[in-house]
Amino acid sequence: RELTLDLGGLIKEEGYMLKSGGYEVVDLGDDIYTQGKPHPMIDPEVRIKKIKECAAHADTGVILLDCMLGYGCHPDMAAALAPVIRESLDKAKAEGRELYFVGSVCGTEQDPQDYHRSVQTLRECGVLVETSNARAIRLALELKGIHYTEADRETVPYTLADNSPLPVPSDAVVELLTTGSFAREEGCYIISYEESEATGFEGALTTLRYEEEAGRVTLTRSGSVNTQLIIEKGKRHQCSYDLGYGSMIIGVNCSVIHSTLSEEGGQIAFGYSLDLNTALTSENQVIIAVFLDNKEPAKATEV
Repeated sequence: RELTLDLGGLIKEEGYMLKSGGYEVVDLGDDIYTQGKPHPMIDPEVRIKKIKECAAHADTGVILLDCMLGYGCHPDMAAALAPVIRESLDKAKAEGRELYFVGSVCGTEQDPQDYHRSVQTLRECGVLVETSNARAIRLALELKGIHYTEADRETVPYTLADNSPLPVPSDAVVELLTTGSFAREEGCYIISYEESEATGFEGALTTLRYEEEAGRVTLTRSGSVNTQLIIEKGKRHQCSYDLGYGSMIIGVNCSVIHSTLSEEGGQIAFGYSLDLNTALTSENQVIIAVFLDNKEPAKATEV
């Protein structure tokens, strides 16, 4: 926090979220670092280079980092970063400098990288691993001699002036009746249709690709928004989700996929939840019915 560090005001430079008073917060997913390269959650090259650069500075005391797990991430980011972390600590020790690495692992025991193994790998190479990003920040401050505790927030009493009954909450259901294309290619069913204002994605083309053998749905929107969700039962994928004014990386967990699709049309239904930093943000159900030969247009319902 700015007040904790006494920065005197936030200063931002290209490639940095914050650079002030010896403190640097770097977003390595920024365009300046990823031109023509995969995101650093996938390719550790940019992170390794930045660790070497920062650790080599004589005035660097603490390097704070996180390790993201999940489908779509590097298969073992902790192991990929371990050698450069160990090398940096050894070099600092040989030069008589104090250097600390503090980190956290963002993921679950269900992720393919193995949460506990990632934590152990980082600890073995010298990282002080905390259980959350917030705790890691507090530890980094403690290493600088700054003890930070968040003050209790004041409770403000209030009286309810309006006794009108609240509306009964209901599921948000969007139904789209439209024409589209339907094809079967190499064991996959492919459904494409134009979104409308009713769905909130006007100007976007939605393409659903259902891999029958794998039981996996890839839902892609392009045009006014650019989003790709990979929906696979029993697995959590990390995907790019575009809200129309910017994109973010979210977790996608699938609860059910059921299909009666055939070359004559049919129906596919699937349920999935979205999470941000493992915090649940929404639960969704999609039902798409396909009718051929202009007997009835394709119908998509999203909850």
